[in-house]
Amino acid sequence: SHHPSDWQTLKFKKYCRALVSTGLYQFNSNLKYHRNHLLIPNYYVPLRYKKKIKTNKNDIKNFLFLGALVPAKGFHHVLSQWAGIKKIYPVAHLHVVGGSTLYGLSVDSGSPIPCCEEYKRILLDIIDKNNLSFHDITFYGSMGEDRFEVYQNTDIAIINPSGKSESFSFNLHECL
Repeated sequence: SHHPSDWQTLKFKKYCRALVSTGLYQFNSNLKYHRNHLLIPNYYVPLRYKKKIKTNKNDIKNFLFLGALVPAKGFHHVLSQWAGIKKIYPVAHLHVVGGSTLYGLSVDSGSPIPCCEEYKRILLDIIDKNNLSFHDITFYGSMGEDRFEVYQNTDIAIINPSGKSESFSFNLHECL
């Protein structure tokens, strides 16, 4: 599990020497679960590029969703709103960095959407209902260091709009 308050994980706490949390929110929410509880503060990713912030909406073209393609990360919320965003930013393109493999879910390598079948059906249904085009959306899947080039060309980054399953997102700092 990615979160220590998962009851399947916690039932084995008697075998653990310590519980480690990777963010203050996670640490505070799990204080009661283990007497030896450690905090690893979120690190700051140093700036890799200098970026000029665009203020004219006609200059804003590239949006980025950054996160695993699993329901808890909320990409379906972004996709549901994409048609409305396109009305405001007609030349906008949505870049999606992330997939389901981080969570151990299988992904069909031939699919344009790098996520498990169940979530892919939900996303394809949203795409169909909103008449969205893959011409305006690029799915990259999970990326290594090459992701920073995508970030550099991004005007607006969107990270987990639902706010669920995050103690603090490293991705926010990477996009700055």
